Amino acid sequence: MKKRAAAFLLAAVMCLGLAACGGSGSDVNTIEKDSSKAEASSAEAAPSEEAQAPAEAAVGTGYVYTLTYKDASIDVTPDQNMAEVLAALGDADSYFEAASCAFEGLDKTYMYGHVEVDTYPQGEEDFISSIYFLDDLAVTNEGVRVGSTKEEMEAAYGTDYSVVGTECIYAKGNSELRIIVEGDKVSSIQIVSTNVPDVAEGN
Repeated sequence: MKKRAAAFLLAAVMCLGLAACGGSGSDVNTIEKDSSKAEASSAEAAPSEEAQAPAEAAVGTGYVYTLTYKDASIDVTPDQNMAEVLAALGDADSYFEAASCAFEGLDKTYMYGHVEVDTYPQGEEDFISSIYFLDDLAVTNEGVRVGSTKEEMEAAYGTDYSVVGTECIYAKGNSELRIIVEGDKVSSIQIVSTNVPDVAEGN
């Protein structure tokens, strides 16, 4: 079983990647639970011409994950308003933010137990871009986790998927379920929005 410390280290590394995307002049803010939350000092990255608000996000047509944290739970799906998640679950274990590479504003990362929820900005609101399963204690609604076999993955989701390297990609509505299989074992699970350029391209 992976250590929670490794999960936080993974998030920190990802956060640094976002900072690099925003340019050398961008600051990355890390806000831990129960610490004072300073206002973002990062210079907002200019949105690309191709980065548009997903006007037809078709929220609810993609993969859904029931995120349980402490004594609360909520169904989460790509392009969902993050305000709904925060209202249901409260403060996350930790929170990171960095200038967005694709939109005007900040990309944000929330760590809830064994699950990471990433968001993208649209105006004054934030929407879910991806849901990442940090270790084998996070289980999809269909019963697949890190450590499951390829056979178990196919029993849960079928064989209608595309393959890119070691990644098996299932498409549904406004989302993709991306599962990396190495040595016949699942090593990574992520649900992503297909309406966000950088996420949809796997960057």
